[in-house]
Amino acid sequence: MDFQERMLAHVLAAAADRHGLDITIPVVPFPRITMTEAQRTLRAQGWDGPAADLNPEGERRLAAQASHEFTFVTRYPASVRPVYHMRPADRPDLTLSYDLLWKGLEITTGAQREHRYNVLLRQAPRKVSHPNP
Repeated sequence: MDFQERMLAHVLAAAADRHGLDITIPVVPFPRITMTEAQRTLRAQGWDGPAADLNPEGERRLAAQASHEFTFVTRYPASVRPVYHMRPADRPDLTLSYDLLWKGLEITTGAQREHRYNVLLRQAPRKVSHPNP
């Protein structure tokens, strides 16, 4: 996420230098909000989206109240992410993953990949028996 925000700021600064001041150069770091926090905030405002994810309406609502044009939504539930997304040792129900929203539009998805073979073997059967909704 750190690299991605620096890269986007650099590219937009270069575009602004070349094409004028209509391009906003974002301040880094970009805000980060966990999926749990995003869901809590949106539900308190009456949003009735999916239980473990954000739909486009939720992404737009979240962006509308953000103080920045870019926002990372982090720590998605394991139930909605691929088996190879790493999970924190203390929270195996979550993943070390993110979506980057720009003005309410999801533009990238990323995660720390699980590289330990034995962990992947342990997680795979659970994912197969409980695939994404």
